[in-house]
Amino acid sequence: MRLLITGKTRSGKSTALHRILAQALHQEWAGVVIFDGKGSELHRYADVDGVRYYDADRVAEFVVALEEMADTLPARYAGLAKRGLRKATDDDPRYLLVADEVQRATRHPEHKSAVRDALNLIAEQSAALGDVLILATQRLQWSIPVNTRYNFNVELKMLGRGYFHLSRDGHETVAGRVAYITPDEALSVILDGAGRALAPAQTHPPAGQPLDTLSAEELALATWALEENDGYLGLSEIQAHGGMGQGAARRLASDWERRGWLAKDPQVGNKRRATAAFVQRLRGLQIPQVDLQTPLQTASLDPEHLPAILGSQSVEPTRAPATLYLGERGSGKTHALKHHPNGRCDRHIYLDLAHPHKDVLISLIEQADAAIPARVTIPELIEISALALQAEPTLLLLDNYDRASSGLRRTVPRLMDAAGEVAIAATAPATPRQEEKIKPLIPRCDVRDLSPLQRAEAQALAERHLPAEVEDRQAVTRRILDLSNGHPATVVALARRARSGTLREMRRWRSATKKHIPLGWLILVPLLAVLLLLRRDDAYWVSLVAMMGYILLRPMLFRTLWTRR
Repeated sequence: MRLLITGKTRSGKSTALHRILAQALHQEWAGVVIFDGKGSELHRYADVDGVRYYDADRVAEFVVALEEMADTLPARYAGLAKRGLRKATDDDPRYLLVADEVQRATRHPEHKSAVRDALNLIAEQSAALGDVLILATQRLQWSIPVNTRYNFNVELKMLGRGYFHLSRDGHETVAGRVAYITPDEALSVILDGAGRALAPAQTHPPAGQPLDTLSAEELALATWALEENDGYLGLSEIQAHGGMGQGAARRLASDWERRGWLAKDPQVGNKRRATAAFVQRLRGLQIPQVDLQTPLQTASLDPEHLPAILGSQSVEPTRAPATLYLGERGSGKTHALKHHPNGRCDRHIYLDLAHPHKDVLISLIEQADAAIPARVTIPELIEISALALQAEPTLLLLDNYDRASSGLRRTVPRLMDAAGEVAIAATAPATPRQEEKIKPLIPRCDVRDLSPLQRAEAQALAERHLPAEVEDRQAVTRRILDLSNGHPATVVALARRARSGTLREMRRWRSATKKHIPLGWLILVPLLAVLLLLRRDDAYWVSLVAMMGYILLRPMLFRTLWTRR
């Protein structure tokens, strides 16, 4: 199996690797090579028997390990040929190569060429030998050579907070969420499977500290840290998600450290992280009994069993509250949509459904900071979009629903099931065909009919957004009302641009209503008269140049002076 794992920082890549290693290191290998580009996640496996561990400061040694692994390929293929086999059996020796943040090696100023050459050779030639190659990085470009990527048959896209999209050659695409596991839990599974004892600090939680002493707020805070923040819990996060001040947050952190529930991780700037003891008590589980859907003894490390190894949790749809804004053109639908109250969601995503189906889905995924797989179909994009929405409570704003394509309208219910809250804007239907488009939303949404603002309402809105130092406030307000026709967004835009020289319509209106002294003509006409009285040929050319210059430069000079004023 060749597995690529991609995703942004704290998207769940490390959790996925811990679950895979808990399974992989439980099995027999001829050799195991682990490269940890961060040096803060996989170092716990350095002491496992048979593991050769390298961090970003030991890239030269990592190159030697890769070359040694590549050097075994000819002899192993020769052994298969002598036995008349084209593919290794389950009893043949296999090698495991795992590299997290592999770009730290492939971009190394001195050893990048050697690393890339070795990875290319291993990826191209070791498939029939049963070797397993796992590479993790934040993005594929400039991190993993193209020839190496071409030979990978499994791609795991982490979309944030453990949500993933798994594509496998020869198997159906799977979407879900990785079951959380701590590094200590994964290590305990490996060591228990090998018959080795664990250190008391890792296996036995401190006695006499039941979790029922926690308040509901503290229990919710601990659950959030484990499920949403990879177990990390800093003082700022305790304040934000625990609803307490700085002093209370410090006391709580100190108390949990004293109980052995939090420990500082020196590899990540001494940030506090939940210990295995805390996880065990919070879940009510014994650490060796990690919740893998397939038993460790029977699940092989191959694409077919990978969803079970990840502890894939199905994504359950939710019935999010939805609001539908209906109104005629100019009634302020988009304004109402963008100002929809966001009381329960941490982020909001705005989509214009008038655009093509695929473009809308790609925009959603990008706004959710998720990765987009290459050569992906629209059905796969729909599932990725839904997972990206569920990764974080999201207010989904959908504009121009009445202009959406039929395929995009069929996609909207799936997105509504994934979002935390939904607001939709559409033009009020005027024909039976338009009513058919809106009809599926009516039972699901709280419908709000909009109409253009009355003049008094538009005036009040303009007054709230006009600059305090605007000249002739009453006349400017009247002009804004005439131009906006009661459209709220237009009222706000014109009011914010009403400073002198920033609003073209206002400048034209002022120039047409104010009386100006024709100073230019008063100067130019006497000058031309003097030149003509001289009766010289040059006078005609001078007068022509002067008039042309005046005609060309006067608008620019006027605009500059007016703007500065």
